[in-house]
Amino acid sequence: DTFERLIKDGKLGYLSLLRNLRNMEQANADRKLVKEAIRARKGADLVFPFRYIAAARAAGAFGDAIQDAFLAATKEMEKLSGKSVMIVDVSGSMYGQPVSAKSDMHRVTAAAALAAIARELSEEAAVIVTGDTHAEMPTHLRGIELVDAIEHRHGRGYGGIYTKAVMEFAKKQHPDADRVIVITDEQDCGGYGNSPLDAPTYAKVNYMVNVASYRNGIGYDRWVHLDGFSEAIIKWIVAYEKTLKTNGKSKTVALAKRQIVG
Repeated sequence: DTFERLIKDGKLGYLSLLRNLRNMEQANADRKLVKEAIRARKGADLVFPFRYIAAARAAGAFGDAIQDAFLAATKEMEKLSGKSVMIVDVSGSMYGQPVSAKSDMHRVTAAAALAAIARELSEEAAVIVTGDTHAEMPTHLRGIELVDAIEHRHGRGYGGIYTKAVMEFAKKQHPDADRVIVITDEQDCGGYGNSPLDAPTYAKVNYMVNVASYRNGIGYDRWVHLDGFSEAIIKWIVAYEKTLKTNGKSKTVALAKRQIVG
């Protein structure tokens, strides 16, 4: 009764609404009323897309409304021009490990969420999942549905990432990519003859995003290396590519040796 009254009186902020969805579900609050409030997005201008992912994990009963709100939120963000190819690491090390000591979000969920956000913000996009093998996700999957599909692509973790092999796969499938964004914990399994250092960085800009934020990784030199797991990653990429267009690569590369974002 309290939740319903707060919603009807407009006294429950949007972030508080999302954070209390599990409680509302357990209290048997009026689902139609709650879904209408989610879709209305009153006061949602300061709520970032990751919050919708967390809300969907907490309260599946409102999943369809959260999906609509997520897609609406990404429409308001600045877009990436051209074609983006997102490569999401779904190897075993991406499961069961939180992105930080203070978070309950697993690495694979953060990686999938980043890919889902980037897909919505790109004029054209492809999402590839990789472990021991590679597969391209169906184009009709978007938002929360895409995150769920990525998480379960290999049945809760499978094999290890081979950066060289998946980049060769991406180059074959999408040779016209303007950017490739590899989202991983950088625990590469490649050895002699299959080193990640030999991966073909063929796109105009190649990003290595580490959602685990280890001290050492594999994505340097020909990669723009980023550490982080929030939508600030995508905002940084948009800003970085603007500087490329303005200043050229030689003047911009010093900005991208290693960035910690979000």
